[in-house]
Amino acid sequence: MLLIGVFLFVAHYLRYQQDVIFEKDGYQIVRVDKSQTISPHKEPIVFVIETESNEKEIYKFGGYEDENFGIINYYYFKPDSIHTDNNFYFIEGFKNNLPFQKKLENLSFEERYDIVNSGTKLEARQLIQHNLEPGVLGYIDTMPLIFLAIGFFVFLILKVIDLMGFVLVRIFKNNRVKIILQTFLILFLIFFLTIVRLTPWFPSSQAVLLIRNTIVIIPIFVLFQWVEIKFLNKEEFWKNQLVYFVIIFLVGNILLWIGNQIGYLIDGKTFEKITHKPFFCTYDSLAIGFLMAFAIGLILNNFTNSIISKRKKHYAQQ
Repeated sequence: MLLIGVFLFVAHYLRYQQDVIFEKDGYQIVRVDKSQTISPHKEPIVFVIETESNEKEIYKFGGYEDENFGIINYYYFKPDSIHTDNNFYFIEGFKNNLPFQKKLENLSFEERYDIVNSGTKLEARQLIQHNLEPGVLGYIDTMPLIFLAIGFFVFLILKVIDLMGFVLVRIFKNNRVKIILQTFLILFLIFFLTIVRLTPWFPSSQAVLLIRNTIVIIPIFVLFQWVEIKFLNKEEFWKNQLVYFVIIFLVGNILLWIGNQIGYLIDGKTFEKITHKPFFCTYDSLAIGFLMAFAIGLILNNFTNSIISKRKKHYAQQ
């Protein structure tokens, strides 16, 4: 639980506090890079491009319109007189005080990539929305507390899987059906995550994602089986859970890093235009959150199984 708390705090701090570089009139903004400008989040972004002729072009992404997260529009403004301090454009842009001259609608990834890379220099800033929202709700909304809820959902799924395994063993009178069920579920998880496309780079190919997911999931599953048979003592419950947690979170993150490096290298040679987002703004941290959620769900499931097992032994002795 301590590690979970540290993860939640650090994820929030590094994402929304460490990179705060400018505050004015109640606005708080962070620095973002090219990849976040090309593939923005929901928060508004203003970026300034300096051209080869020493002119400036200002673009703004005002957030997704009509909750349509597939359509990205930029607003464009080219000033006649140039301010040397780009913070003027950032603040005035977020206040909607700049006379934007046109709206570039429904831009494709390639079009956004070309715009962001069109000048000699780019500076981009993102508005931190929770500072403008009343109370603690805006603050909580930006924190990765959702992974705690996902962990409980994983726990419910694992209970259903345990029940399915119990029923199949009773029907077929063979423990091997449990292994077959686990294998099927592992393969389903690999293909499901391939379709979901949790990658820190864009665009990505399904073949590469299949390789990456296999690199992460199969070794963890095999390591689980090997450790459980060779080393774990069923009487030392909390030590066992610590071993499981280390395998999922530590080994899982190492394999995830290796898989992402391999995947990015392959797709980097496949696609002419590709972006790789920074760690704490991307699916890297999201995938780590899911690993954390799975660890929480597994510990809860093992805990309930342990209680049920002890109760059965107690009633049997009576």
